Parts: sequence; C-alpha cells; structure tokens
Amino acid sequence: PSNLQNAAMKIARTFLSMRKLVLRRNTKKTKKEAKARQHIAALQKKLDNLGPHLEIATDGSSIPNPGPTGAGYVMREVGYGSNDYTFFSSTSLGHGTNNLGELKALQAALNRVVSNLPPLDVKITFLIDSEFALNIANSVYHSKAYPEITDDIGQLRQTLERTHTTLFEWSPAHFDFAINEVADSLAKRGAAGETSDDPPDIIPQDRTVPPLALPPGPLATS
Repeated sequence: PSNLQNAAMKIARTFLSMRKLVLRRNTKKTKKEAKARQHIAALQKKLDNLGPHLEIATDGSSIPNPGPTGAGYVMREVGYGSNDYTFFSSTSLGHGTNNLGELKALQAALNRVVSNLPPLDVKITFLIDSEFALNIANSVYHSKAYPEITDDIGQLRQTLERTHTTLFEWSPAHFDFAINEVADSLAKRGAAGETSDDPPDIIPQDRTVPPLALPPGPLATS
C-alpha cells in the first residue's frame, strides 16, 4: 500500500478506537444513571412508607474544587397536614473543598436537630448525595483530612440515635429529586459567599405525600 493508504488506514483505526471508547463511556454513564434513578424511586417509596417524619437534605459545593466553598441543608416535615419546608441554611466556608462542604453541611444539620429535638415519635432521615459524607455518617471510615469534623459527626449521631429513629440515606444528585435540588442551591449560595437562612429563590416540588389527620408539624422553625 502507498503511504497515503497507510495514513488513511491509521486514521480509520484511530477513529474506530475512539468511537468504541466513547460508546463504552456512554454505556457506562447510561447504566450509572439508570441505577441512580432506580435508587431514587426505591428511596421515595421508602420515605413515603415512613409515615410522618422529618427529612433533611445536606449538600456541599466548591467552585472550582478546591476553591470558594459552601455548605447547605434544608429540613422538610412530611405527613403533618402538609409537606412543608421548615428551615433553610447556607454557610460560606471560604476557601476549601467539596468534601469539606459536604461534611460541614451534615455537621450543621445534625447540630440543629440535636439542639432542637423533635418529639420522640418523629423519625428523622438525612438525605446525603455525597457517598464520602454518607460513609462518614455511617462510620464506614474516618476522614484523615477532617478528623475533628468526623469525630463531631459521630458524636452527634450517637446522641440523636439514643432518642430517635434516625436514617442516613444516599440520594443521588441532579436527578430531579426536589429536596436534593434545594440543598444543592443552598450549598452553591454558600460557595458564592452568602451565609443565610432565607429560602432559595426557587423551591421545586417532586412528590406529594398524602397528608394525615395530624396537627401541625412538631418542629420549631425559628
């Protein structure tokens, strides 16, 4: 074959190799997204079957990573006559990492619940989109980078579990799970330099849990 033919064959082989690589990546991404959506559907069913409970979604943000960092969390009472968001929090952490934001959000949310304990019959579920933070919450491993925060999260969890049924669940981010999206916007607001307890500009809704014949929710909103 001529040099021109050799060059053409080489280009064709390179193209085919790149195409196969892209297809593998797309297939892997599609499977990952399908798994996440299945997980969210199962999680929503699990939450709906809990009866009246408190949901708390936490999130961290660092743009870029590392860079300006924020922590955010949101609380929602489910099944108490309505499904109301009751508290929002954004905290600017200055320069840091996304993992720092995730842990500080979880730490702050735990602190608030422990400091304002609801009645004993209220189940509490923390929804965490970071597998790193979830593993810290579930004591799967200890963060060497943030040992003091890790220890505090463990102590707060133990305190809360002495009196309340408490769950820590993974809730994949950016799959239209409304409470996750609220926490995400609060974390990004913190990364933008704002510390605030004001609601975000937009509060999406995902599902409606049928209200029960119960009095207003048990938690103080102040």
